[in-house]
Amino acid sequence: MRSEKGFTLLELLGVMIVLAVISLIAVPIVMDSVNESRKSTLRNSYQSLLKAIDMNKSYDTINFSKMYVVREGVLNPDVDYEGELEGDGTIVVNSKGQIKVLVQTEDWCISKEYEDSKVSIQDGECSTSADLTYPEYAYVPEIQQALIDGTRQLETDVTLALDETTSGIIYNGTSQDLILPSSIAGTPLWEYSFVSKPDGTPLPLATIYMPDGIQKINTYAFKDETQLNFITFPPSVVILDNWVFEGATALQTITFTSTEVPTIIEGSNGTFKNLKSDVTIRVPQEALANYKAAWTSSLGSGNQIIGY
Repeated sequence: MRSEKGFTLLELLGVMIVLAVISLIAVPIVMDSVNESRKSTLRNSYQSLLKAIDMNKSYDTINFSKMYVVREGVLNPDVDYEGELEGDGTIVVNSKGQIKVLVQTEDWCISKEYEDSKVSIQDGECSTSADLTYPEYAYVPEIQQALIDGTRQLETDVTLALDETTSGIIYNGTSQDLILPSSIAGTPLWEYSFVSKPDGTPLPLATIYMPDGIQKINTYAFKDETQLNFITFPPSVVILDNWVFEGATALQTITFTSTEVPTIIEGSNGTFKNLKSDVTIRVPQEALANYKAAWTSSLGSGNQIIGY
């Protein structure tokens, strides 16, 4: 007969085993449900952010690239969106207005390619890492790494003039090797790449590095820069005005990093007016045919467009 004093030790052990099995089954289900809820909330936050970025894009005749950086869930530059972010990474708007996302959280990779319509969240680490430090110089890795290592510095002795006569970057220092910041006094350098002395006269620059984000290369941008040997334009550049290389007598190579061919001013007073006849123009190999088709007629007989 069963004792009326309670469960036997064997029965208690059986109950404990059953409860343990139930826990082993239920806890992962509950945790998965919690994680899916977190993912959904985070996905909605990033979708809200992308919608806000899309609404803030410039719809001028020239669209320009822009990069947003997420650090510990904080967006810079900030926009008005709903929700809260997590992770570290970058959000890039290309010259077509398409948006790419690559953000790493503690548990997930948040991503979106330019052609995608929605953000994806996958478990684990992203297959590629987002450049979080000096992303505006990711297109020239050696400069980016030098900035990270501290062996090079962003130029601080510059001002930005926005009036019609001296529109652009005014340099007040003496260095001939400039690494320009992406903004001056909070003003982004989207269109201003003209560099001069305070009195408007040109600088004897050896090298100048422009941050990704600069959209337009203005008239006479490198006029009479007689020590300038090499120029590399960031992928954000979409138009070059006329007489850009006038008087740059030491120029050897011009490198373009965009697979989209920038617009140039054609004709006798165009972008390549008085460009040295032996200057080589380097472009991405996959876009070589497009560059040649667009620019060959505007270049001198001695200028070559080659792929890299």
